[in-house]
Amino acid sequence: MPPSLKNLPFRFLGRLVSACVCLAITFPLASGQTDEIPEPWRSLPDRLRAAAETFPLARVSAGEAWPVFETVMLGNNAIRYEDSGRCFDAFRFRTPPAPESSGDMVWAFTAPRAWLHWYILPREGEMEGFRSWHHAVALHEEFPAATRENPVILQRLEGDRLKPDTEYILWFSARDRDAPGGELRFAIHFEKSDDQDDGKVKEPDDPDAIIKALRLQKAGARRQAQYLGSRGARLLLDTKLFEAGYGERRIDDLLTSLERTRRFRGGFFMTMEFHIPPCRSEPLLADIVKAYGEPDLMLRPEDFPKREDSDDGDEKEPPRDVYYFDYFGLEVNRAAGRVVRVRSQAVDLARWRQSIPAAGLAWSECPVVQADCTLFYRDGRELARVVSWGKPDARRIDDGGPLPKGAYASPDAPPGSGLVHEGEGRFRFEYNYADGTPRVRAKLVKYRWQGAYEEFFPNGSPKARMPYKDGELDGEARIFDESGKVVRSVIFEEGKRVDMSENAP
Repeated sequence: MPPSLKNLPFRFLGRLVSACVCLAITFPLASGQTDEIPEPWRSLPDRLRAAAETFPLARVSAGEAWPVFETVMLGNNAIRYEDSGRCFDAFRFRTPPAPESSGDMVWAFTAPRAWLHWYILPREGEMEGFRSWHHAVALHEEFPAATRENPVILQRLEGDRLKPDTEYILWFSARDRDAPGGELRFAIHFEKSDDQDDGKVKEPDDPDAIIKALRLQKAGARRQAQYLGSRGARLLLDTKLFEAGYGERRIDDLLTSLERTRRFRGGFFMTMEFHIPPCRSEPLLADIVKAYGEPDLMLRPEDFPKREDSDDGDEKEPPRDVYYFDYFGLEVNRAAGRVVRVRSQAVDLARWRQSIPAAGLAWSECPVVQADCTLFYRDGRELARVVSWGKPDARRIDDGGPLPKGAYASPDAPPGSGLVHEGEGRFRFEYNYADGTPRVRAKLVKYRWQGAYEEFFPNGSPKARMPYKDGELDGEARIFDESGKVVRSVIFEEGKRVDMSENAP
């Protein structure tokens, strides 16, 4: 089925940008083909090694020892390239002797934003270095200067890439040779090899394991609320509205959800649901709005598809609307106007709401994972709401009038006319590559996919063609390679697969 805008283009482009940044960091020193590496990267290893004694030697910990937190001032021993304007600084560390160094190296750090390119280099010889990293989602006591925009970075390097009792250089780069100096705070720890042989399959990039190995401690709920910039967290901690401890537990739920959701590849499609206890204080929504302002989004029961595992008894409960304040949804008894419980989810709806253009026509799929609705705006005000967008049961659920014709913008969308409403629920769905080459072409009738949904490679050749009838796949769906060869082919009738060719997986 065609990806919705929850897949295309925003999350896809975000992952692509992250991958490109990672490659930009790791490429310069990962290749032995120095003739192919431009300056300053080609000469950087030799210059760093020549200046190694000027870089501070950091302490490390291993095994059961507590991590040692170090501070280095970047810029004090900088290597500057006049031609490119780049600036580099570094520190050194020595791996423990065997067998203490047989486990993985884990480390965490905060660095000035101007210096957020880094890599590792052996003082002698070659090595394969870091492959990935993570941003910590919570504020930790050991890194009080971390901010949401510049969070703690967590990283692991497999032990078989390091030699025991050997010196390494960890360098940082600033694009501006006159970049201001700043404080680099970090801790490096070497796990015991048996920490990774407990019978469980260890994910090499598991951020929770890094946090545990470094024994990082989360800051308290009020500091987390400040760190997240969360209006929802602040109102939950207001004891005039919620009983003591309730808000703290919901904030902890949020942090766990953020950690788990972030871990899965593919964006915000897999997340955690918690059994949420009722809110005993049951504050009035009106009192919350008076004290903290209007919510970022309101969702009604019909915005959420009925789950197959839901209890029929839920339908007998009074209708509950959910009023979202950034990460937190306040479930409100519609008749009484009181908050009966609070849910959390991994999307900051305040930031999402700010991304809606303040002028002109706009649209956005609801970023709440469990919801299934698409929202339309004019001059920043909601015009219409469609549930099950593109599907056979797509329909409007608002009380508004006709949806205006015209092109609807979408936050951070790639070039192209985007979503164009031709009237009476008929749309063109068109996005391009930067040079104007078609990227996606499709149509909707009565808010349902209708006809061919087509994707294209940057060279203009077809990438996918999915035939739709009234929101269901109907006909031969084909996937192509860049030469135009069909690599997968599946026959559908009324949304059901009826035949698959031999070259399909």
